[in-house]
Amino acid sequence: MTRKQLFRLINIAMFAIGIAALWYYAGLQWDKRPPAWPQVNWPLALLSLVLAVAYSFSYGVGWHLITRVMGIALPLPTSIAIWGYSLFGKYVPGNIVLVTYRIGAYMLRAQARTQEVLAAIGLESLFSVGSGFVFLLLVAGLAQLDLVSAYVSPQQLVLVVAGLAALGFVLLLPPIKRRIFRLLRLEAAVDSVNFTVIARLLAYYVSAWCIITLSFWLLCKSMGIDQLSWSSCAAIYGAAGLSGILAVFSPSGIGVREGLLVALLSQSVPLELALAVALASRINSLIGDLAAIGVGFAGLRVLSMREAEDG
Repeated sequence: MTRKQLFRLINIAMFAIGIAALWYYAGLQWDKRPPAWPQVNWPLALLSLVLAVAYSFSYGVGWHLITRVMGIALPLPTSIAIWGYSLFGKYVPGNIVLVTYRIGAYMLRAQARTQEVLAAIGLESLFSVGSGFVFLLLVAGLAQLDLVSAYVSPQQLVLVVAGLAALGFVLLLPPIKRRIFRLLRLEAAVDSVNFTVIARLLAYYVSAWCIITLSFWLLCKSMGIDQLSWSSCAAIYGAAGLSGILAVFSPSGIGVREGLLVALLSQSVPLELALAVALASRINSLIGDLAAIGVGFAGLRVLSMREAEDG
């Protein structure tokens, strides 16, 4: 079997698994729908959706930047296509399917080694979580509210962020970094991973949190929640979003994120409205993922057609 045929086979497998997973979890979310929907300001809701899609693609660009740092050289459109299509796998427990697909795709398309792709996936996860804690610390101070303090105090957030920063500083010290990269057989990426690159990527992922929390704030306003500022909505969504990322047992944080969103929102709005916002937020995320998957599918098709023309 040729590389092209094998790549097509794993794409078909990803499609079948992804459709089955999305169908199953969409059914679960539909069963949890609120008894009645509030009046919706559709222009604001549409703008919220556009920002949710932009947030999804910001992770695609972030993934490309990380793979470049790890020494994997693929053009941005190809990286976006593989990343987008791999999002089918995030709805399968444990992210095993997503990881397996990206490893296979990059081995076939860029002759990348397994440890290079795994390191890129690990960095993507670290930046998602680390930037989430940094963002939550910033907005919790701006919000000046007790919504999040029932679950995590500002002091605990400071300790977590300081701990992550200290750990990152130690691991990036040249002697330690070289030893770690040598053990992982990633010597080619030693010079690419440094304090400046890490700081820029962290700032980039914090900006992605700004996009999605702005989307959530507009979604709340579209459903008549005017009493919560952006910083309050950002603190609520930041805490809920982090809980979904950390809940590795739940595909894409389904159920976990919504549960915490409802718990935090219901301190300020009626429970039925909190349920509606939480479900609408999940719909926004799902549409953002589907847009990325669609672009990924189209990109891979174009790539396959060009290769066929080139013989």
